[in-house]
Amino acid sequence: RDDVDFWTGRDVDELRPSLATEDYVRRIGKLSASDPLLLVAHAYTRYMGDLSGGTILARVARRALGLSKDGDGLRFYDFGKVSAKVFKDEYRVALDEMDLDEGAVHRLVDEANVAFVLNMRLFQEIDVAAGVEG
Repeated sequence: RDDVDFWTGRDVDELRPSLATEDYVRRIGKLSASDPLLLVAHAYTRYMGDLSGGTILARVARRALGLSKDGDGLRFYDFGKVSAKVFKDEYRVALDEMDLDEGAVHRLVDEANVAFVLNMRLFQEIDVAAGVEG
């Protein structure tokens, strides 16, 4: 919410979600109702990716956009007092301890690929809106 307010100057409740956001929300809603286990794939894709590269991305973005070090505009990458390494290690252990049959594992992997594509679409929309070429 803070980042949306920062970048748009408007309250997030006043904005309409983008098409990619609507698709993502629709997918999460569908899985919540039909196969909640697959939400693990979305959590994995987002959190592990953000914790792995988020600090670096935030630093690059802050410099490229000339933002101050107070975090305004980049709260998305602020994980508070969470240790990225500890969280990722514990998350992987929790995943490894899940009692899943081979079919569930394949469904999770397939859904992780869907989650990756949905996330890419979100970032592509941001790039287009910002006029980024390429």
